[in-house]
Amino acid sequence: MILAMQPPSLRIETAQLGECERLFLWCVRSWVHAAFRRTSSEDLRLALLAHRLESAVADIDGLMRQIAAHASGTVDIRIRRATELSGDEIRLLRALRAGFLGLPELGDALLAPLVQQPGRAAAMQRLWTLAESFRSAGLDACDWPQPEGRADRTGDERRGRRSAPGNDVA
Repeated sequence: MILAMQPPSLRIETAQLGECERLFLWCVRSWVHAAFRRTSSEDLRLALLAHRLESAVADIDGLMRQIAAHASGTVDIRIRRATELSGDEIRLLRALRAGFLGLPELGDALLAPLVQQPGRAAAMQRLWTLAESFRSAGLDACDWPQPEGRADRTGDERRGRRSAPGNDVA
């Protein structure tokens, strides 16, 4: 499988992500924050509950436990307030998107540098379940990064021109 990634110099910021990706990234960062502080992840549970994703709490926890237990090395997860994504966070987001698209080989290839087997297979299963939960809650992965941090508008709309009726971009 050929896997093309963005050049290392490309910066992706949270503002360029869609709602689904921002929520997933916040969950990952919040889990790490709670794990390092040895505190409750109650804010994580409440945020997912607010998005009708209560069942996703166990999947985020399971995903992150697999990554922590079977990491190939140091996995770069930033603090919650960080605006720029790490390369490892980008890989996790792309693996989630592979779950949305039903591409298990791609997801596996994306996680391979981060997670060793057998943890990688278990992590992929959690990502697949998360993708389905997010989709069921009306959140879907979008193509990103979005220019100017606006995943909800077309290029014409960002320049002040509205799309003609019937020509909306899905």
